[in-house]
Amino acid sequence: MDLRTTGPYEVRGTWNLQLKGSSGKANFEAALNMVLSDGWVLTLGDGNFGPNGRGAHTHHITMLNADVTPITGGFKINATATVTLNGSPAPISLTPLEVDITGGTTVKFSKVALTFGTPGSMHFGTEPLPGVVRRP
Repeated sequence: MDLRTTGPYEVRGTWNLQLKGSSGKANFEAALNMVLSDGWVLTLGDGNFGPNGRGAHTHHITMLNADVTPITGGFKINATATVTLNGSPAPISLTPLEVDITGGTTVKFSKVALTFGTPGSMHFGTEPLPGVVRRP
């Protein structure tokens, strides 16, 4: 992704993870909104500050029966994710996804990070998308 012409994007949303007992499997869902950042609009934008000028769009991301694996400080889940774009199938509708849930000594599970494989990384980038765990 050429950030000089198309980004950076702000990504916000909610997510839910359901561990399936001791099966070593989990279901993951996220509802994300992406919009070009204020910095991009002010420095590279064309003055259109509305949703169309900022490239606003939504994604629903789902993984069913994902594998759960322990990692340092938490666990990760891996599977092929289904991705929508504004409620319809996305050009990257099937993509590998790793979700890491980690934390510290005070809050055991406090952070989430989504890392997309190809083709999802072509849209979401190769760096993990960070988030917070509100309720374990």
